[in-house]
Amino acid sequence: MANELLSLHRPFSLTHKTCRNPLPRVIQATPLTLKLRCSVSTKNVSLTETETETETRRSANYEPNSWDYDYLLSSDTDDAIEVYKDKAKKLDAEVRSKINNETAEFLTQLELIDTIQRLGLGYRFESDIRRALDRYVSSGGLEAVAKTSLQATAQSFRLLRQHGFDVSQGT
Repeated sequence: MANELLSLHRPFSLTHKTCRNPLPRVIQATPLTLKLRCSVSTKNVSLTETETETETRRSANYEPNSWDYDYLLSSDTDDAIEVYKDKAKKLDAEVRSKINNETAEFLTQLELIDTIQRLGLGYRFESDIRRALDRYVSSGGLEAVAKTSLQATAQSFRLLRQHGFDVSQGT
């Protein structure tokens, strides 16, 4: 009912100026208060016996698991864990050798250090990264890289500042 009152068109409005019998000015100036009564009704629906049977969850008739409990536990054997540990050690040594490679270009070293840190592995190679950056600064790599490209300059500036080196902004 409230929605019906709100959806009334303008000609039926109480304040419309084109009423046939306009109210005197004294009555028009007084505010009107309307009291509306709204009610909501719901239907009670009772379910028949056939409807209640369809609403209960049916069994999916799953087949039993083909893997035994012992088989599932055997996948985490000590041998498999040792294989993963050995592989991790080999990869760790390979990354350390790439960081400590003194013949690699400075830009390649900086990109490798940046990638390691972005992967969240910087904590594992802190000392190696520090040594590589010390080598980079002591050999005058900052001036050499500053002449090559803006990207290399920005990357070296950011990495050196991030690791506590004093680098001027005019680089």
